[in-house]
Amino acid sequence: MFCNHCGAKNPDGAVSCLACGQPQTQTNWSSVNNNTPRSSDGEHSARGKATAIFLSVILYLVELAIVLLVLFHNYASKDTTAIVSLLVVAYSMIRAHLFGEGALSAKFFLDLSKLIQRNAVEPEDGSHEDITVLVRRDLPYAWAGVFFHMALAALAAINLLLALLL
Repeated sequence: MFCNHCGAKNPDGAVSCLACGQPQTQTNWSSVNNNTPRSSDGEHSARGKATAIFLSVILYLVELAIVLLVLFHNYASKDTTAIVSLLVVAYSMIRAHLFGEGALSAKFFLDLSKLIQRNAVEPEDGSHEDITVLVRRDLPYAWAGVFFHMALAALAAINLLLALLL
């Protein structure tokens, strides 16, 4: 067991911490996990999903507006337009890469989860199931981020080509 105050290791059942002397409280974790109320009707998760979708859409719209303003501003020279377009391409590709890594990591986690489920005993508290549900729920958002930022990069690349050719 570890101290609730300083984090020092103490023997199980210690009344006070050997390092800092603070009184210790015992928590019965099995009763905490088993008595946690779970949403059975799905109302809470549906509201949370709607909120997540709404916030994602708002963030993407704001990001799109900023990128469009930067890309299609009437700069004084072709060089400035080309540099700004290259920066937007770089920014968008970096963001797409990050979202892609998140999506691939989630996919690998789900594959690993399937292997664990086949070869191991499921935890009694159902925590493994809760985690895989969260990952499955968030995976489409990661792919949406990949495609959104790839589209921004393509738009910036087209703007770059137009600036260089015209």
